[in-house]
Amino acid sequence: MDIGSAVSRAVGVTDRQLVELPRYRTSDAFDDDERLVIELADAMLGEPVEISPDLRARLEARFTRTQ
Repeated sequence: MDIGSAVSRAVGVTDRQLVELPRYRTSDAFDDDERLVIELADAMLGEPVEISPDLRARLEARFTRTQ
């Protein structure tokens, strides 16, 4: 956890965001784009990985394929 926290801080994740991560859906520590990306990461942790059509549509509406 300490290594992950250090790496996160190095790329701009705040201490508050680290603390609030379990509540990312409702926390005001994250903006809408960050919540969407965290939701994708959360979905990718499932076994099997399942990205819902709704999540895929929201990602495609917000980000380009390259992003």
